[in-house]
Amino acid sequence: MRQNKIQIYLAFAALLLSCISCSSDTISVPLKISQQDYLIIPAKYGQCQVNLLPLVGFCSNVLTAQYSNEPFVCGAHLIGENSFVGGRQFVAEFQLGNVQANLNFTNPNSTSSFYKERALCFGEKDFPNQDNVVEELFLQGLIKEQRFYIQINSTNASQDVIGSIDIGSPNFSLIKKGSKLVNLKHYSQNSAYSTPSDRSLKYGDIQLNYGTVIGFDLQSPFSQIGEFAINSIVGQLQKESIGYEYHFGAKSGDYIFNVDSIEKLQSISLNAIIQDGKPFTITIKPQNYTRKLQNGKYQVLLYPLQYSDFISLGYTILQSYYLGFDLPTQSYLISEKPEISIDQF
Repeated sequence: MRQNKIQIYLAFAALLLSCISCSSDTISVPLKISQQDYLIIPAKYGQCQVNLLPLVGFCSNVLTAQYSNEPFVCGAHLIGENSFVGGRQFVAEFQLGNVQANLNFTNPNSTSSFYKERALCFGEKDFPNQDNVVEELFLQGLIKEQRFYIQINSTNASQDVIGSIDIGSPNFSLIKKGSKLVNLKHYSQNSAYSTPSDRSLKYGDIQLNYGTVIGFDLQSPFSQIGEFAINSIVGQLQKESIGYEYHFGAKSGDYIFNVDSIEKLQSISLNAIIQDGKPFTITIKPQNYTRKLQNGKYQVLLYPLQYSDFISLGYTILQSYYLGFDLPTQSYLISEKPEISIDQF
């Protein structure tokens, strides 16, 4: 009788361990940078290797086919039509890092607003027929939280891997010793990921009095702030005799902001608001908002916004911060990362 009880206990323990191993806390996916400066996820579905944008705005999982039968050739299976995207919907087994998972995606037709996109959606989920990778992994029991976290080690596009997306639980080794992940308050007037600020934007000790809402942009190395705030920074460069070139024209792409050296540049700082109403100060060092050009000068990764009080922070600042996104609440979590050497290439 005692032996039977032991056998039952051992069987239950084995079953429990197998259930624990079948559910991962974190799915870590490598990140690269495209030649167009986009963050991209290298993934595989079926027999095909693809580079996918991680989108956090109004989105759905989409893979625009390069030729008509591509999804079938890659091993995807047709499951119907997706009226939200506009196109045929498929399911396929994707390889995300070391994990395989079945994900839905739509091949958008030529009249779809998503046409030509190849992306996984990490953004807001407002409609039932939006396909969202975080939600799908959660519903399949592969992660325990509908969250993901992003960190960048380098912004050098020539490197094979420059960072990672951790889907599910955070990688605690990427949180600076003595720090912790802080929950930022969601900006109530915006349905997408966002957090309020208190117009505390500063360049060094110069108060720029700008910014009531902050968002993080995973598709651009540029941080966007008000035109008058950038003009104030340019004015300070003049006062300090820092060599620079600045031009902001009316035409798209008609923008230049370079400096001869970053030695005398000041850090940019601003406050995001924590859930309890207290400020969390984000400090952007010069090496996080510049990159070295081939001619030896430095491009300043700031872009002027007109008629807006919005601050969009580019992904280059994630060299110093570990950033989390909570899908259900559309809010951020943030922590300082351990110090790393910034790769100015």
